[in-house]
Amino acid sequence: MRRHNRFHNLICLPLCVLFLGVVGAPALAATFVFQPQYTSHGGPVLLGQIAEITDCDETTRNALACLELFPAPPLGEVKFVSQQDVREILALRGIDTTVHLWQGAPQVRIVTSPQATLRVLSSSGPATPVSPALQARAESRLKKAIQEYMKSQYPQLPPCEPSFSLTAEDARWLAAADAIVVIERDRALAPDRRVFAGVVRAPGGVRTIQIETQLQPRLLVVVAARPLARDTVLTRDDVRLSDDVEPAPGYATRLEDVLGRQLTTGVAPGRPIALSNLREPVLIRRGEVVQISVRAPGVMIRTLGRAKDDGVLGHLVPVETLDNRGKTILGKVVDHQLVEVYAASTQAANASQ
Repeated sequence: MRRHNRFHNLICLPLCVLFLGVVGAPALAATFVFQPQYTSHGGPVLLGQIAEITDCDETTRNALACLELFPAPPLGEVKFVSQQDVREILALRGIDTTVHLWQGAPQVRIVTSPQATLRVLSSSGPATPVSPALQARAESRLKKAIQEYMKSQYPQLPPCEPSFSLTAEDARWLAAADAIVVIERDRALAPDRRVFAGVVRAPGGVRTIQIETQLQPRLLVVVAARPLARDTVLTRDDVRLSDDVEPAPGYATRLEDVLGRQLTTGVAPGRPIALSNLREPVLIRRGEVVQISVRAPGVMIRTLGRAKDDGVLGHLVPVETLDNRGKTILGKVVDHQLVEVYAASTQAANASQ
C-alpha cells in the first residue's frame, strides 16, 4: 500500500503542476467546494475527498483530486482543516491558487473510521492493544452508558460502578470520535453480574457489543445543597448525597463525615465537599469573654476569662483570667464561650510560668 501511495503521488503531483502551473491559468481555473466533514477509511487524505472539484476539464480534475494532502488523524482524534490550510499546501507544491474559486465550508472536520483500523490490523496480523488514552475513553463511554441504562431501567436500585474487560476491537469502536453507545438490553448472571447488549454508532458504521460486567455499589459524594458561605456549620439542610459527581480521594462520601463541622471556604451548589475544607466549629473567638469551669476532685469553680486565641470544639485554648492576678491557663473548649479546666492543668500552667 505504501509503494502504491508513493507511485500515486509521483504521478499526481507532476500532473497537477503541469496542468495548473505551466498551462494558461484562465483555461484551467477550477472551483473547489469544500464539504463540512469527511470520514477517512484509511490512508492519506486526498484533495478530492474533502472538496468537490468543478469548472475544469476531466484531466485537470482527476489530477487535482488524487493529490495527497496529509495523513488521516489517528482513531479517536479529530482534525480541522481550513480552506486556507489547503491553499497553503498547494502553493508549497508549486500550484497557483489565486486563479481558482474557493467555496463551501470554511473548514473540514476529519475523523477516521474504526473500520479502517480494523482492516489494517486484520491484514497485518494479531490485533495490537489500544493506547491508554483510547482505552480510558472507551471505558468511560461504556460506563456512562451502562449507568444511564441501569438508572432508567432499575430506578429502585442504588447507583452502580461497572467493571469489565474490552477487546481491542470494541475499545477502538467505543473510543472513536463522535461514537454513540446505546445499551438496549441486559441479562442477569448473578445479583452483581450482568451481560449488557447494545450498539456503538461511529462515523464508520455500527457495531453490536455484548459486555459481561461486574456491578459494584457506587460511592455517592456529599455536595452542597445550596450556596454555602465560609464558616458555615453544616446541617442536613446544607448538604445532600449525589451520584452526579465522580468519587475522588478527599471527597466526603458520608453525611456523618460533614454534619456539625465548619467550612473553611465557600462552596457553590452541587459542588463536592472536600474533607480538607472542614474543621471543627470555632466556638470561641480571640478576645471574647468566656466562662471558665475549673474542676477538682469534689469541687467545681466558675470564673471569667478572656480568650487569647480562637478555639474549636475539643481543642485547648489559652485563656487569661479576669481577676487581679490575670493568669493565663489552658482550657478545653466544650461549648460556645465555655472552657473547662482541670486543677492539674492549672497547676501545670502555673509551673510553666
